[in-house]
Amino acid sequence: MPVIHQLSLSKSNAFLLMGEKAILIDSGSPGDLPALEKKLQKTGVTLSEIELLVLTHAHFDHAGNAAAIRKYSGCKVMAHEAERAFLENGKNAEMIASTFIAKLMNPFMNMPFAATEVDIAVKAPLDLNPYGADAQIILTPGHTTGSISVITAGGDAVVGDLIGGGLLLGLLLPDRPRYHYWIANMAEVDTSLKALFTREIAQIYVGHGGPLNGKQARRFFLRSER
Repeated sequence: MPVIHQLSLSKSNAFLLMGEKAILIDSGSPGDLPALEKKLQKTGVTLSEIELLVLTHAHFDHAGNAAAIRKYSGCKVMAHEAERAFLENGKNAEMIASTFIAKLMNPFMNMPFAATEVDIAVKAPLDLNPYGADAQIILTPGHTTGSISVITAGGDAVVGDLIGGGLLLGLLLPDRPRYHYWIANMAEVDTSLKALFTREIAQIYVGHGGPLNGKQARRFFLRSER
């Protein structure tokens, strides 16, 4: 059964999905690469062993080191087709503030990052067994148009910024589920959450804060349906 290691970086989380091969999910912000290398080494994996880098969406705090990792390890980069142009131009997908705090933070959030090629463009759910992990990519738009998530055979989910943990980007109460500060389409978020919770989800790994208890998050979001 694949194991997920949360790698907490300066502004966000990356995740090591360890099955038969090493898959990295997200890459942190520009400048996080040395810290990411050290955290990987603590799990017994070196950067050169990464076979696949999955980007949940095209924002600087998740894709900031993708180009460097691809160049160093020779790994393939996977992302949704709708995020491809942003990633290949080093530009953020649209960031739409959903709270007053997010509006205040917006001037500091549109940071550029090194452009990276996308080797595998996802358009539909995708089995990751051929890439070395008993897991599946599912489409979870809402935070951005092309947001994707990873669900393991054991019932754990890495959902990027579909939802958040805690407050102020997960610094306070990191294990409390909440809607994210930036949402491109709330209706899509709710649809994605309904699809996610048709499954038995044990743990939810989010881009900021977390991890979250799957049953607790399900109760929170189904009660919060709009």
